[in-house]
Amino acid sequence: MVEPANGDAAWALVDEALAGLVPSVDRRLAEQLLGSALGFLSDNPDPLDLKFANAVIREMREAFAVFAPYRDVPKVTVFGSARTAPDDPLYAQASRIASELAERGWMVVTGAGPGIMEAGLEGAGP
Repeated sequence: MVEPANGDAAWALVDEALAGLVPSVDRRLAEQLLGSALGFLSDNPDPLDLKFANAVIREMREAFAVFAPYRDVPKVTVFGSARTAPDDPLYAQASRIASELAERGWMVVTGAGPGIMEAGLEGAGP
């Protein structure tokens, strides 16, 4: 982990922020996460880098919320060429594999595009 440049003051902020969180939060990991964020900010990032980092964290948070009810369900992601036509043997293979995984209780997550991703969606069903 990269230490924040202004050390003691930054760690005081981390302690203050974590004081109000639910006790079940892993304190060490939470400290590392906030410390990394503060370290990133103290590096004086370019505004576009800051915008990108913020978008990544925001989208991860949303994804964790969406998948929280399915925490105990095994998942597989299907990504592949959008140019794979439905008559391609790879399309049929992707559909069959997704179907077999879904039958075994796996959640099949796709990029929702055409081609291989569409085959995965069709194979897995609802």
